[in-house]
Amino acid sequence: MRALLLCSLLWLSAGPGCSGRGAQSAAPKSPEQAAAELQRLARAGDAGGVYELLDQDSRWSLMSIHKDQHAICALVRASYPKERQARELERCRLADRARDAKAMFAAYARQEALLAKLAGQAPPRAELCQDGAGWRYCGLRAELERLKVKTARDAASIRENAEAFKGR
Repeated sequence: MRALLLCSLLWLSAGPGCSGRGAQSAAPKSPEQAAAELQRLARAGDAGGVYELLDQDSRWSLMSIHKDQHAICALVRASYPKERQARELERCRLADRARDAKAMFAAYARQEALLAKLAGQAPPRAELCQDGAGWRYCGLRAELERLKVKTARDAASIRENAEAFKGR
């Protein structure tokens, strides 16, 4: 009986909304479906939907960027002299105003006019990739990886500077 209850609980926890993937919808089953869905979302101005259509590596990069930028903001506010804070906080402006990586992506998409670019024409086949059981948009993967590395370097630099400012 106990085993049956445990199995039932495990099965329920793997259901929608509990699988660790949040409310993420099923990925399109073909590159053509992915391209059409990307255009539809971009034309509708749905940055959150576009975020959900990004490949896993791109979303992970965004999560890392968001986490590191939040750390940068906290360190700057806690340790930097007031006269240097405004300039340094510019590095983490997007994440500072966003509750999560998805909201930060929406701000990034607005800043870069990304949805307008994506709505204009279907992405090249090379920007679509098979990710798990479906197809995703991976055209931002390299740029987001570059931003992730830059943000990690910025965070390390900010940590070093914060230590130096503590001694003053």
